[in-house]
Amino acid sequence: MKSILTFAVSLLLSSTALYAEDGSTGCGLGWKVAPDMSLVSATTRTTTNSSSLNQAFGTTSGTSGCKRHSIVKNFKESLQFAMINGDKLKMQMAQGNGEVIRTYASTFKCNDASRAAFNNSLKNNYDQIISHSNIGPLQVVENTVRVLKNNSELSQNCRLLAI
Repeated sequence: MKSILTFAVSLLLSSTALYAEDGSTGCGLGWKVAPDMSLVSATTRTTTNSSSLNQAFGTTSGTSGCKRHSIVKNFKESLQFAMINGDKLKMQMAQGNGEVIRTYASTFKCNDASRAAFNNSLKNNYDQIISHSNIGPLQVVENTVRVLKNNSELSQNCRLLAI
C-alpha cells in the first residue's frame, strides 16, 4: 500500500510540473471526477488524466476545458510537420541535413542564411531534442524551440522564435 501511495504522489508531482508552465492545468476528465482541492482528489485527477490521456489531448486541441498549450498556439505548423514526418525528421536531425529538416526550419520562419546553423544546432543537440525513442511530436517541437532559443543567431534569424 505504501508503494502505491508513493507512486501516486510522485505521479501527481511530476504531472503538475509538466503542465505548470503555461496554465493548461485544471482541465480534463479528472477535474470533472474529482474537483476538490485535496490530496485524494489530486491523486484521482492525476491518475484519471494520465491513464486516459484526455488532458494531453485537451491541451493540444483546446477541448476538455483545457487551454491550448502555448507550443500548439505558436508553433502549430511545426507541430503538424513533426507529427507527419516524425521518423524522417529524427533521422535527418541526427545527420544534420536533408529536405525534411530544411522544411522543418521553414516552419520556424528561419531565413535561408540561417539554415546551416539550424541544421548544425539540431544535430549538435540531438540528445536534448530527442531524449528517448518514443518521444512525441509535441516534445520534439518543445525541445527544438528550447535549443533554438539558446542560439543567439537562430533566435534572431527565425522569426517565429521572437514570439
